[in-house]
Amino acid sequence: AFRFFVQNMERWESKGNKFVPSVDKVKSTSNSTDVWISAATQGLIKYVHEEMEAYRLYTVMPALVRFVTQLTNWYVRLNRDRLKGLESGDASDA
Repeated sequence: AFRFFVQNMERWESKGNKFVPSVDKVKSTSNSTDVWISAATQGLIKYVHEEMEAYRLYTVMPALVRFVTQLTNWYVRLNRDRLKGLESGDASDA
């Protein structure tokens, strides 16, 4: 999934675009998978902070693995055409 993302980002940038992460764009999206992965990311951040503060470091790795699995197996698969720029709408929205 990482290679897929990098290849498509390089292809997109070779067309004169520039990838710039934007919190405003994330907050304003109406795409349900974007909302889902954003919520999962925020939940993971909260969980990791809580666990690290309580020195429960052993619980963090399984949560990170679950998140990466969700990201690669679901988010990228469900958005493959959009990430490639094949879906109506711009790939920059993904």
